[in-house]
Amino acid sequence: YCSNRTQHFRGQLSTYEEYIQRYDFTRLSEIQRKKTQSYWKKSLDGYEALNFPYDNARLSAPQFKSKKYEIDFDLNTTVALESLCAANSATLYMGLMTIFCFLLMRYTGQNDLILGTPVCNRADPKFEHTIGLFVNSLVVRLKLQKNASFLDALATVKEEMLQGLEHQNLPFEKLVELISPERTIGK
Repeated sequence: YCSNRTQHFRGQLSTYEEYIQRYDFTRLSEIQRKKTQSYWKKSLDGYEALNFPYDNARLSAPQFKSKKYEIDFDLNTTVALESLCAANSATLYMGLMTIFCFLLMRYTGQNDLILGTPVCNRADPKFEHTIGLFVNSLVVRLKLQKNASFLDALATVKEEMLQGLEHQNLPFEKLVELISPERTIGK
């Protein structure tokens, strides 16, 4: 790395500084920034927070106590889900997100969901070998039909994730500033 070369990579390695200079949202043209901001404003317009049913009254101050539930899918189930997703040009992650949406819909009774997911934010292959933290949080809004089939819901998840990825150059903290969500203590 001192000589800016590795055994498996020939050519100039890009630096994290180059990435920031090239992809920092503030460095985008005014037209690109407005287009990205417009997409997110339109996408998140009229959203509602999820209303989970609680078995106890919410406390005004967070207690940071929780329980963890794990779900393990056996190999056959995983392979079947992966095959179903691949047959519909979706990823296994999109399939798992679809399952999670059905779970949220069941518990909340809401079919308009907003989920967050981490993305690696390395759209340019030039930065594939660059060391640095390129993570951003991607917001995905999913408006699903109340009685949607799994395949219909998967198609929605796929489409919305791909749209979000096309507009991922807006950092999450800038998105929060843009939409100015109402905040509630204890949620």
